[in-house]
Amino acid sequence: MAVLKKELKKYYNSIRKNLACSFNMKSVFISEFNSRVYDYLEENPNQTIENVIEYFGSPEEIAKSFDKDNEYYKSKARNRLILEIILITLLIVSILVSCFVICNILSTLGGDSTITTK
Repeated sequence: MAVLKKELKKYYNSIRKNLACSFNMKSVFISEFNSRVYDYLEENPNQTIENVIEYFGSPEEIAKSFDKDNEYYKSKARNRLILEIILITLLIVSILVSCFVICNILSTLGGDSTITTK
């Protein structure tokens, strides 16, 4: 069973790599998929990884079926990514503007810079 667990972990990682969605969506999907595999293995003991792949499909097949069924989630994830990019850009611009303003204020507070000699 320990060998099967390692093989299942590789199987899940391969599925995760083939999914084109956000990390959170991948985690939820893999968790649900893991439950389905676990139920299958409880009902059918002494199965190999080959049996699991034959029953559920290859990682590529699983990812394709997930991608077809989840266009809504993909567009939602894409919109969230665009929003994050916009917010990060605004944050960087506001930091740069703040630095410029602070430098100008500090230079005006310095007053005259005259050098006197004795």
